[in-house]
Amino acid sequence: MSKTYAEFRDSFFEETEDHLTILNDNLIHLEKDKKSKSHVDAIFRVLHTLKSSAAAVGLNDLGIFTHTAEDLVQTVQNGTIMLDDVIMDVLFETHDTLQYYIGKAKQGQESDIDLRPMTNKILQITTEWAGMKEAGEEVLAPPSHSFTLQKKEKSIIKKERKTGSRCYALVFEISDEERIKSLRADLILNLLKKKTNVVARYPEDEVIRSNTFDGTFCVVVMSRVRQSELEETADVDLLRSLQITEIIDPEVPIEFRQTGEKVQEALYAPAAGEDGSELDQITVSQTIRIPVKRLDDLLHLVGELVILNSGLKTLEKTIATGGTTNDSHYELSLLTDNLAKISSHLQNSVMKARMIPIGPTFNNLRRVVRDVSRTENKDVDLVLSGSSTELDKNVIDSIGDPLRHMIRNAVDHGIETPALRSRQGKAARGTIVLSAAQLGNHVRISMKDDGQGIDLEKVKSTAAKLGLAPTSTLDLMDEDDILQYIFEPGFSTSGRVSSVSGRGVGLDVVKTAISALNGSVTVSTAPGEGTEFTIVLPLTLAITTVVVIESAGEKYAVPILDIQETIKIAYSEISTHDCVNVISHRDSLLPLIDLRETLNPGSRKTEPAGGHALMPVLVINVLEEHIGIIVDRILGKQDVMLKPLETHYRSVNGISGAAVMGDGSIVLVIDSLRLLRSAGSTPDIAEMEDDNPSH
Repeated sequence: MSKTYAEFRDSFFEETEDHLTILNDNLIHLEKDKKSKSHVDAIFRVLHTLKSSAAAVGLNDLGIFTHTAEDLVQTVQNGTIMLDDVIMDVLFETHDTLQYYIGKAKQGQESDIDLRPMTNKILQITTEWAGMKEAGEEVLAPPSHSFTLQKKEKSIIKKERKTGSRCYALVFEISDEERIKSLRADLILNLLKKKTNVVARYPEDEVIRSNTFDGTFCVVVMSRVRQSELEETADVDLLRSLQITEIIDPEVPIEFRQTGEKVQEALYAPAAGEDGSELDQITVSQTIRIPVKRLDDLLHLVGELVILNSGLKTLEKTIATGGTTNDSHYELSLLTDNLAKISSHLQNSVMKARMIPIGPTFNNLRRVVRDVSRTENKDVDLVLSGSSTELDKNVIDSIGDPLRHMIRNAVDHGIETPALRSRQGKAARGTIVLSAAQLGNHVRISMKDDGQGIDLEKVKSTAAKLGLAPTSTLDLMDEDDILQYIFEPGFSTSGRVSSVSGRGVGLDVVKTAISALNGSVTVSTAPGEGTEFTIVLPLTLAITTVVVIESAGEKYAVPILDIQETIKIAYSEISTHDCVNVISHRDSLLPLIDLRETLNPGSRKTEPAGGHALMPVLVINVLEEHIGIIVDRILGKQDVMLKPLETHYRSVNGISGAAVMGDGSIVLVIDSLRLLRSAGSTPDIAEMEDDNPSH
């Protein structure tokens, strides 16, 4: 790969991700409405852009492939071909091939892939519909070029070599901007004749001057000049690519593609395996597109930092020369206050720059629904809501795989076949609703289907069979606890093994991935009505503002967005309901947990002096649920950098990570959501008043 190509490939890959997303979305919509001209036009534009861009960065094989696909779509545009399910499958396979190739090209492995089989497949459909294919005729892709030197040409090469000349094959590709490609080819040939002995040119002059000439041709020369000088001689305007290869054995056929690369023998097979293969992997982008306004805000803040730095330097010189006065102290106070404000604004601006909408991740799941529903002979709609909800890029990059597993599970296990749904009085087409919404410091993602629900008895029997719990214990468990077993590794209630399910691989991956993000996943189900999975994730994994508190002599941090308010209560105000400590607060009951007892069981042996001493309580509001956390002291607010805990600490209840304080010390960060759920739901006040009429 030349240095010129390398400079632009990263931009090409980034843009191609967007193009592939647009291509996938339009294919999904086109399959539902095959008469939609706007979607056909959009698909054509994407392929046309990819064709030109791929060739511009030296991926000529990809350019040839997309050109063939573009021709197929163009025949649909002009009405030569009527769009049907077969062609739609080929177009979807084209998308997958492009995605697979780009993934390999990012790793510099594009030469391992042979696009000819898929190119031939597309070309065959085009020629069949156009009536140009006879029965039994083999259809070959036009991009490959190959020729054998004639006896006279071989003799010239052998003779010239005795004088010290070397034999080179120069492969040229003329840009599409050149309308009369034959004239450009003649110009190149005349330039070469001045510095070399031209032995052969392929294809023949008649082809080069015909309307079918694609701009690619090969010239075999004998020359004593260096290869770099040859390249300089043949480098003319409107030349898309040039590759020079020395010919060692003139008896071997000269076989080349547009880039002059040797044709690969390996067959390309992009289909995903049953256990998921490279096509099933998500390519994570390493860049973020940031609106210009956000960059302007960052530039403005950096400018203010530069000014502030100058002020500090000036004050430093004043103090160093002994000019310290009360005014100096006042000026230093102003500068440090200003620094705090700018730092806070800069932090918020950087965090906003990292936030990206979840919409593209949601849209990618339409294809998953389409493929799995076709495999399972089901009819399923995916309804998206809240696509504009923003999350930190690291979180977005990590949730694609869990969501894909959940969608597959819903289509395979949840949604019934159209015939069965009709017998049950349901609409033949099933529906999965995927939604996202920001709630305070968290984002809630819900996936709800209108399928058959989860069979709790089957879950119990499977759990007992796998030895996860004895039957006697399972019979005493409530529904929520039983449903947690579906997240166990190796757990599957499917009675058959397919490309979609039956191996017990799926929901355990979901829970592991979500837990790694300091999130949680829960499930609820209703027989015959459907199942809902709910994922709760933090907005960001980086910098945040916390309230530092103290409990049992240790400092902890609580994200400030989780805190609704702080209050003080007396021990005597606490009452008990269903083994949960509660207080009456704002006309409702607030469940309480004592952080000292939660993190250090048994540490609070006695109540504070006489039960009348006031205790600080943090009123936590997460996902519209409330809980009060009793602490020893509230120390203040601080901006911190969040750090994940090591793997063997993640299971600690109530702890989500660690935070680096301003003085370099480390404090543990409280996981408000887990503490809330460990305390149970907020008690019903009416029920509480019935149980405690004197309260």
